[in-house]
Amino acid sequence: MATKKEWIEYFELINERQPTDKEIVKAIEEGEIDVKITEKSTVKPSELSADADRVYTNAKGSIGNFFTWVKPLVVHPSQTETSRTLYLWIIYVFATLTSTLTVTTLVRRLLDSTMQSYSKFRAVPEQVATVISNFNSQFFFCILVTFALAYVTAIPGLVLINRNQASIKQTINQYLKWLVPVSLFSLVSLGLSFIVPLPLIDNLSLDNLDTLMKTMTSSFNLVLIVLEFGITTLIIGQQLVIVKAHSKPEKIDLLWLMLLQVVISIIITIIELRVIIIPMFENLGRVFTNVLG
Repeated sequence: MATKKEWIEYFELINERQPTDKEIVKAIEEGEIDVKITEKSTVKPSELSADADRVYTNAKGSIGNFFTWVKPLVVHPSQTETSRTLYLWIIYVFATLTSTLTVTTLVRRLLDSTMQSYSKFRAVPEQVATVISNFNSQFFFCILVTFALAYVTAIPGLVLINRNQASIKQTINQYLKWLVPVSLFSLVSLGLSFIVPLPLIDNLSLDNLDTLMKTMTSSFNLVLIVLEFGITTLIIGQQLVIVKAHSKPEKIDLLWLMLLQVVISIIITIIELRVIIIPMFENLGRVFTNVLG
């Protein structure tokens, strides 16, 4: 890391020209210039202040642009076009995380409540508490991977079906924009997962996992319904991507193209389940068995 003067001298030596203001600001943002100026530094405080103000203004503008970009995709997702690939992938990450946190929060709250109820009858061994903590961490990872895969399962089929009508990037962007309303539903469901009342589990035992899971489902029905709205929105969205790309009459009817998309998605889902998801949860089940044992 160098001072501003040192960085400029090095830049001029390498590029044989002076850096632009934008390049200086970028260097500050990336940590190449030390903004903590010492007394020995020859950089004027006024110059540092101006550079810092530019960084702040750029960051503030980027955040403002992001929310300005999001609004029409929430209100009119089918009518709004976007080419902001970075923003779309940020939304993908956000939707994956909020959906994951929704499910894991429900399970964590139920397990915590169960352990508290169990402790009223007998002391909970420290080893059990440790295994429960490990289970929560591994469960979070499993659910994260599940949602991360689920939210991109439709992409291969869409790219294949729309290959003659749109580029791969265009097709992916058209699909990912539907994760904006999905993110809204997942955010609402995440909030609900913290406040919905827990079921009465005083009479439940840790060795009755089936009853425990049924109780959880009935208690958190509202949260699951909101989350399901998001998933349904994504399914509808991927079909609309096909409709838009094939708006003109073609040899193959839209019905068969949409059915083909469903078939491809099912095949990919089966592969994901058998190769990745089921093995993960089988391993997770062995961890939970240690608790029951």
